[in-house]
Amino acid sequence: MAVPALFIFILGVFGTSAMVRRPEWRPAGLQTYQNLFDLYGAFLSRFTEASSKCVRGTVLSDFEKQDCNYKLKQLLIMGAVGAIPWGLTAVFLMLGLDVLVEVYRRTRKKILKKDIYALGQVLNRPDLEEDRWCWFLCMRVIRVEVKKTKEKINAYIPLDMDIPQPGTEMALYQFKGLKIFYTAAPHTPHIAIVAGERVS
Repeated sequence: MAVPALFIFILGVFGTSAMVRRPEWRPAGLQTYQNLFDLYGAFLSRFTEASSKCVRGTVLSDFEKQDCNYKLKQLLIMGAVGAIPWGLTAVFLMLGLDVLVEVYRRTRKKILKKDIYALGQVLNRPDLEEDRWCWFLCMRVIRVEVKKTKEKINAYIPLDMDIPQPGTEMALYQFKGLKIFYTAAPHTPHIAIVAGERVS
């Protein structure tokens, strides 16, 4: 998820830089800057100046009060514009984490209920190049052949799971949303969990 979040942040930086550079795009009352980093530099400079006079209460005249009000208003505008890339990235991460938690929760629930979509067999070259879903779901992708239909599909496994050996039988779990995708786990029907009491 870090890679797409970084992409969103960089996109936000370029978009905001274009906004502060073009007069027709920037908010009213905001000066023109060459890029977002010039805006950050000006914000820090004005914040230091305003905090030494306006915030600490050393204003003496009505003119200085009006000047402080203007500077504080400028700081609010600059801060709001400068926060755009960070805000976009934060929203993406919150939504992404929500989806990630839901996928892992539903996978665990399906495994416990043995809600298997199909059984598959790991192919000879199971490891594939990472796609956008690997980055988003924090998983790795393997190539599996569905036993009944002989269909070859991509399935996702956790990053901390070793890549299964070719021929390993995997249980496939289907999820439907913006895209139909599958998670996989080793199929171990012979393993049972038995609870009991020790009799002395």
